[in-house]
Amino acid sequence: MRSRYQFRAAFTLIELLVVISIIALLVGILLPVLSNARQSAKAMSCMSNMRQIATAHYTYMIDNGGWMIDASLSHGGSSHSGTTWIESLQDYWNDIQDSGFGDEVRARSPLDESPHWGPAPQGLSIPGASDPDQRRRTSYGLNDFLTTSAPFAFMRHTQLDHIPAPSATVHILLMAEEGEFAGADHVHSSGWFGTPEQAALRAADQCQTNAVRGEVGSADGVSNWGFLDGHVEQTTLRELGTGPNQNYFNPDATP
Repeated sequence: MRSRYQFRAAFTLIELLVVISIIALLVGILLPVLSNARQSAKAMSCMSNMRQIATAHYTYMIDNGGWMIDASLSHGGSSHSGTTWIESLQDYWNDIQDSGFGDEVRARSPLDESPHWGPAPQGLSIPGASDPDQRRRTSYGLNDFLTTSAPFAFMRHTQLDHIPAPSATVHILLMAEEGEFAGADHVHSSGWFGTPEQAALRAADQCQTNAVRGEVGSADGVSNWGFLDGHVEQTTLRELGTGPNQNYFNPDATP
């Protein structure tokens, strides 16, 4: 005679389906959370890189009479001219990566997923580059107002004591991961600003305005921005400027 307290040997099909559904639901909830946590950690690490660049740059300026690092990696043209700002800071920034290929050094953000990392033959060629072996050398680029790359001499601000408000002037940003500017080390922010929406569309070809989150070409995309005084902000391009005379890129503009 069987006991009424006899235990079942297995789950029923309905019970298994319920358990599987619960597990699938939990996975669906947890995966975005984990993905967001990983992205946040990468963004924080990138901000740390930018602060280190700023610290290294400050020491560099002390040793060089207040002169700032300059741009030398062009977009859609020659692969290299002169000493890159990465090489200029090599003795000041310990975290610059030695690629193991001669004198080539790189500065890569953990947020950077560009397919153009090299050196050749690794990675994809930079679109429009005259040198087929040109590859990405840095995730980080310079605001052209603070380089000799500014289109007009009156726009150029290459010494620290020429900057009215270093804490309100963007210096370091994240370069576009694809396109002609993927191989460059500076942007042309001097040509961005009309409205914030116009600036976002123009900037999207040159820098990764949505490196942290958001849509490409949107004024509300979020990225990391390093200022000349050394602080780093995680914000939108909309917050960084509303017009040609109201932005954080032109040192002579009013933020």
